[in-house]
Amino acid sequence: MEPKKTRAKGAGRKPLQPEDRAKSMSIRLTAAQHKKFLELGGIVWLRQQIDKAENGD
Repeated sequence: MEPKKTRAKGAGRKPLQPEDRAKSMSIRLTAAQHKKFLELGGIVWLRQQIDKAENGD
């Protein structure tokens, strides 16, 4: 029997700081709203809008 293969100590991606971790959420949209959301740029557009609102731009 071969010995169990294990990862080297410290191997792998380091965890992000809690403030840098992305949160997950879901929303309900009508078909028309979903189409408009995608036309506006989808998640990239949404993140830009949120960042603008936070900065007061």
